[in-house]
Amino acid sequence: MARRHTVSILIGLLTMGLALMPAAGRAEPEPISFRVLTYNTWGLPSPIGRHLQPRFERLAESLDGFDWMTLQETFSRHATPLKSLKGYPHQAWQSDSGAFKISSGLATFSRYPIIERDYAEFKTSTDMDRFSRKGVLFTRLQVRPDLIVDLYNTHYQAQDFPEAEGIRRLEDNQVMADLVKRHDKGYPTFLQGDFNCHDFESAYQDLMRRLPLHDLWAEARPGDPGYTVDAGRNPFSGNDHERIDYLFFKDHPHWQTQVDHIALALTAPVRGLFLSDHFGVQARIHLVPRLTGATRP
Repeated sequence: MARRHTVSILIGLLTMGLALMPAAGRAEPEPISFRVLTYNTWGLPSPIGRHLQPRFERLAESLDGFDWMTLQETFSRHATPLKSLKGYPHQAWQSDSGAFKISSGLATFSRYPIIERDYAEFKTSTDMDRFSRKGVLFTRLQVRPDLIVDLYNTHYQAQDFPEAEGIRRLEDNQVMADLVKRHDKGYPTFLQGDFNCHDFESAYQDLMRRLPLHDLWAEARPGDPGYTVDAGRNPFSGNDHERIDYLFFKDHPHWQTQVDHIALALTAPVRGLFLSDHFGVQARIHLVPRLTGATRP
């Protein structure tokens, strides 16, 4: 009887131990860190654009150290030096023009392979934006054999008047949300670019409702205005002081971001010349599992 009781106890302990072991295929996801950038290059075609050739030559010398970058307003032919950037063999450009229109000006650069891409054009626009094919450029990045990241690069309708605000809220947000939902396979997702709106405006608030997003600057540096267009520091910025360029992370059940560092980028002149009328936004981001035992999507 004593031996049978001992065997029963051992079997019980073994069963409990097996139950506590992680199931096959449910290993803890490994954290990973990225350095990322979004930047409006102010590449409006000549004669509207100014100092295009020297600015883009200097910009090509200045872009390094990021795992991926989303650029906007690469309209000008002078942006071609960016295509030869060392360290960025994987690039996606939405450079198709249309009747009486220039391209979207969107370009995404990645150290990781781009395994899928798509583009959705905004159908409604006003003012000078009517002459550009603005929209959203989607790329899917194979970061590791076991990790894929989705990335959306965009440049929303410009200007401050009510019609433009309505287009950003009703048209641009809808196109963005539809594209994200169409490609959503549960991968960690980042939205980056020039959204041309302040965080107190209805377009921003509407986007946050449509796609539960984390505004990485606002969460990491609450109270810091983070002006990406700043007349006090950049002579090309006109009279404006505003934060309109964003790094967003879409809320995810299994992954979360921890921002190690986030700051404005490309804020100083290079050989006497500011590179754009915007500053960029750069961040070092840790992508970590949200829950112990969470499975990779």
